[in-house]
Amino acid sequence: MTTYDEFVRKNAEGRWDRELRDRERGRSGMEQAIERFTADPAKLDGFPFALLPTAVLAWGPQKIAPLAARLAPLLGPAMAANATLEHRSTRVLGIGTLANLLACCGLPDETAPVAEWLREIETSKDEESSAQHWNRAFAALALDQQELYRALGGADPKKPLPVTPPAAFGGNLQGLLRHLGGAVENGAGWPAVERAWRDLVANLERHEDARSIDRDTPFWIARIVHHRIAGAPLGEVAQWLHTEIQR
Repeated sequence: MTTYDEFVRKNAEGRWDRELRDRERGRSGMEQAIERFTADPAKLDGFPFALLPTAVLAWGPQKIAPLAARLAPLLGPAMAANATLEHRSTRVLGIGTLANLLACCGLPDETAPVAEWLREIETSKDEESSAQHWNRAFAALALDQQELYRALGGADPKKPLPVTPPAAFGGNLQGLLRHLGGAVENGAGWPAVERAWRDLVANLERHEDARSIDRDTPFWIARIVHHRIAGAPLGEVAQWLHTEIQR
């Protein structure tokens, strides 16, 4: 039976090899995107860099370190440019998700502006692919947008969430969101969420197949579990997540 680690690594190897080969020929899409957004950070889009979370899951944050160092300086100007927009779409969420990935890899954390924008972004859990919706929901918890994550978790947005007994949630991401929210709000530690986390990791491939999450989502959830709940430094989250996937 193929493990999630093997599944991710196999996917990453072919894509990363093509990326390196194209870069040598001067045609790398990632290289072109970095050049384009360096010239105009206001147009930064996370989509061209979708391979990066896959690479981190497969090999750890050191794999993307040279690219991450080049991308990090673009985030501040991109956030400043997006601050003037009248309406913010899921494209802005993609920029925030890229910023979260880099912060989890030890780069400066540029996600703060996104916290205020999450309420304006429209997503739905009823879409054929609900990954953006759950990225937004777990980002709200990771960035302490309490009223929003309670609402998206199906809880009363005005009432505190209780600490619930350790549990596994299978495909119920809304239940997982409420559970993690309760742990955060009540200062519960790692033992309160370990079972839910292990269950999530065991079911990541199933969630991806159902298009309820993408490769970015585990980084938001790991930020909640390892940083907000377990108290580890934010810059260690990506390495911890990679290690957990290998387990």
